[in-house]
Amino acid sequence: VKRVLITITGYFFLFLGVIGAILPIMQGWFFFIIGLALLSRTTPWARRWLHKLRLRFPKLASKADGWISKWRRNS
Repeated sequence: VKRVLITITGYFFLFLGVIGAILPIMQGWFFFIIGLALLSRTTPWARRWLHKLRLRFPKLASKADGWISKWRRNS
């Protein structure tokens, strides 16, 4: 059940990312990255895309790792 919820939520965020790419009000890339991060737990193609993004943008990846570790400590 948890896996299905993560997958549905991931696709929802990917959908928001696509909508955000079209609408100037929303930040599409933010929702797209969240969707990929969620889907990378359940689907191999999302894991590959996220890995490629981490290799292309290493500074952003290290900042994201810091935010995630800080969030996990506070939770």
